[in-house]
Amino acid sequence: DLTLVGGDISLNGNIGDASALAAIQINSSRQVSIGSTEIKAGSINIIGSNTENDALLIRNGKNVWNTSEANSGDVQKLGSDDTPLSPVITFSRIHNLLGGNGAGTFNISHNISSSINGGGGADTFNINTESLGPAISGGEGNDTFLIKGVTSITNVIDGGGGTEDKFDVTEVTGANVVTFSDTYKPGSFVLQNFEAVHGNNSTTLELTSGNNTWDIKGKNAGEVSVIEFEGISKIVGDAQSDSLKTSIGSDVIWSIKGENAGVIAPTSDSESPLISFSN
Repeated sequence: DLTLVGGDISLNGNIGDASALAAIQINSSRQVSIGSTEIKAGSINIIGSNTENDALLIRNGKNVWNTSEANSGDVQKLGSDDTPLSPVITFSRIHNLLGGNGAGTFNISHNISSSINGGGGADTFNINTESLGPAISGGEGNDTFLIKGVTSITNVIDGGGGTEDKFDVTEVTGANVVTFSDTYKPGSFVLQNFEAVHGNNSTTLELTSGNNTWDIKGKNAGEVSVIEFEGISKIVGDAQSDSLKTSIGSDVIWSIKGENAGVIAPTSDSESPLISFSN
């Protein structure tokens, strides 16, 4: 085992044979950075100091991240043909997960305390945990966030710098709210910098600011600003400046249900609304 105290730690190149490296233990807040796909140690175990600044960065290649408990899990590096590479990197007491330039898959089933950042590449985030608290960003690249058994995410989710970042709640059970905002709102999945939202047909989509035109293009589907959406049963805009239109044609009925609220339904079936709206 290897205990390191001091500056940030970087591992590259051929680290040795199967007995050369068993564990790295961090005794103060540091970042461990692993770059090469040619590490030949039999196993690598990163043990953090359990503080908010402890971070694990995997810089290159394709990587699959899995959590096993809070702030703990493993990373499987993949070759160019997606073949698993040795060794599997395990980690514990690490509060920040940082992807590199390659495509990463983050299977998050437990809480990570401080942050998750996909880095470069087209990353996929499979989030299936009751509660998640860190700052989450897809980083650069076109990223996909698949939300499953989550009941609470207590931070803003940032799609990052891509042009086709997607947020998907089709596997969430029951009604849910997706809000675009730069500040957290209790009871909502709060987003910024996403270009697509896929709801579960019981999803409310809300934009809290801007001069937006909502264009309804089909049942539970449409576009607002740069965001394409589907599976959205209700839209909520800014009461002061937003407008609403349809690109379906003239065969629709607009029914006003209150101040700045109502439904849009096809003329042929007025009891099956395309979408409801408010504000």
